[in-house]
Amino acid sequence: MIVANYLLNISTVPWWLKHAQDVGLTVIDLIATALLAAYQAALQLYLLPFVLAAPHGGLPGSFGWTAMLIYASVFGDLFHGGQRSRRVFPWLVAGVLVAGIALAFVVPVSKNRVSASYVLISTALSGALFWPFHLLADRLGVRLPLLSAWGVNPLILYLLQGFLDAIFMLPPMPWWYAAAPLSVIIPEIAFLLAAMSLAALWLRRRGFIFSL
Repeated sequence: MIVANYLLNISTVPWWLKHAQDVGLTVIDLIATALLAAYQAALQLYLLPFVLAAPHGGLPGSFGWTAMLIYASVFGDLFHGGQRSRRVFPWLVAGVLVAGIALAFVVPVSKNRVSASYVLISTALSGALFWPFHLLADRLGVRLPLLSAWGVNPLILYLLQGFLDAIFMLPPMPWWYAAAPLSVIIPEIAFLLAAMSLAALWLRRRGFIFSL
C-alpha cells in the first residue's frame, strides 16, 4: 500500500500499476485479494502446522490480518468518500459476506488459521454492524457517547484490556479464571467492561485521542 500510494501521481508509471481514479479495478486495487489468496494457498499446502502452533496465526497469519486491514480500509474510504460511494458501502459489505460464506464451503472458517473465509466474513459482519449505528447517529440524530468514547481510543483500550485480563489470568487459582463458575465470570466481565468504559469516558473528557 505504501508503494501504491507513492506511485499514484508519477506520470511515467502505467495506469494499471496505480489505484483506479474512479470506477474500475487495477492490479494494485486487487492487492488485498491477491495477498489473501496467496496466503490461503500456502496455508493449504504447508503453513497450517506453523500457523496453528502460534497465537493468532503467528508471523504467517499476519498476511491474513493484513488483508483484513486493507479490506477494512477500503470500507472506510467508501464510507468517507461522499454520498455516491457511501451508497455503495452496504452493497459491497453484502457482496463480501456472500463471498465469504460461499468460500466457507471450501475453506473452513477459522480465526486460529486466519483463513480467507474468516477474514471475509468477519470484515463484512463488522461493516454490517457498523451501518445501523451510522443510520442511528447520522440519519436519526441519536447520540451514543459511550460508543463514541470507545471509538476514538481503540488502541489504548486494547492495551488496557490486556492489562486487565492479566488480573484474572495470572493468579494461579483455577476458580478465579480457568475453572471459574458463572457466579464469578459475570462479575468479572462486568468489572472489565465498566473499567474500560470509565477509562474511555475519562480520556474523552480530557480530550486525549491517540491514533497512528
